[in-house]
Amino acid sequence: MKPEIHRNALKHLSREEVISAWANVVRCIQHISDDEPPRWLCVGWLPDGRSVELIAVETIHGWLIIHANSPMQPKFAKEIQETEMRTR
Repeated sequence: MKPEIHRNALKHLSREEVISAWANVVRCIQHISDDEPPRWLCVGWLPDGRSVELIAVETIHGWLIIHANSPMQPKFAKEIQETEMRTR
C-alpha cells in the first residue's frame, strides 16, 4: 500500500522519488517527543544512490509522509544514531 504524501514532503523531491525512497527504507526510529501522533524518522535510498530523510506518521488509513529531503542532513543522521544508542 502506497503512503499518502503531504505537500510539504514534495518541496525537495518528486512524488515518485518519495515513493521510491519509502519503498527502500533501511532505518526507521520513533522520534522521542510528545508529538501526537508519534513521528517516525526514516532513511531511504533512491536508485541513483542518494540518501533520503523521511518523516512519517501512522494514521488510521496507513502512513502519511510529512517530510522528505535529499541528501540526508547531518542533524537528522545524528538524531537517528543517538536514539538507536539509547535504545540498546
